[in-house]
Amino acid sequence: MSVESYTSYGTVPFFKKDGEILFLIVRHADGHWGFPKGHQDFGETPLQTAKRELFEETGIEDAEIRENIRFEEHYQYEDGGTVFNKTVVYFLTEAWHENTRTPVDFAKEIPEIRWVSFEEGMKTLIFEESKEILKQAHETLREGQA
Repeated sequence: MSVESYTSYGTVPFFKKDGEILFLIVRHADGHWGFPKGHQDFGETPLQTAKRELFEETGIEDAEIRENIRFEEHYQYEDGGTVFNKTVVYFLTEAWHENTRTPVDFAKEIPEIRWVSFEEGMKTLIFEESKEILKQAHETLREGQA
């Protein structure tokens, strides 16, 4: 069995509405909820990858990616006899409006998008790694570090 390692990049989008912080989560085709993320295309910087994936999966272009505020998750999975060690680096990202839509080309990959409170996000996310990313983002924002 071979082992491969790679890194993907994404965002933890948030929006401030009436004094509340909402987080954007996306439902992947396999049914689990998470944050917008994806593979780095040749020649892209991590920030360019995160920005492109945010747009492709949610339609959001008007946002401020906080390059200096990052969260990482690490996990392993097996596919076709290969074990993959995956790292995902997420950038905290403030959206300037709530308007979202999954572009038609990505509707099968991301069938649903939802803005959620921290509490709702903790109930909706199933992977502990994703919950930990949400906790870290929530704490960072509550402490005024972003």
